[in-house]
Amino acid sequence: MGAWSHKIFDDDTTLDCLCELNESENIVNDMENFLRETLEYEDDYLDYDIGAYGLATACVIDAKLNGVEMELLSEADDLEELISVLQKLECCDVSGMRQMAADAVRAVATENSELRELWEENKNCYPLVMEIYNKLKT
Repeated sequence: MGAWSHKIFDDDTTLDCLCELNESENIVNDMENFLRETLEYEDDYLDYDIGAYGLATACVIDAKLNGVEMELLSEADDLEELISVLQKLECCDVSGMRQMAADAVRAVATENSELRELWEENKNCYPLVMEIYNKLKT
């Protein structure tokens, strides 16, 4: 895991997801697939990569539907990849994925999530991460 902060897009895997979405030929379909894959594991152990992709996708949907709250998402001054993904979505309706996105955030925050386990190991970051999860409005 390459996380350098408690923020969602201060992590190599979530940034990889943004990159894949930015390069996607069918971004809405790929977003739905990332969420669906996350939800397939919600009753089992949720692997870090799958959970991170689901969380990143949920954050993109939240940003599209509710506006971008960069202070929740990254310490970085510049999130060009996220801005580019949101530009690709300008003419797309992602409101039908709102519930899937909310469910993906909940799945990542459950006790059977590897991502949650990794954050729990860092006693300083864990409360901050959970605060961000709770602020996502999807």
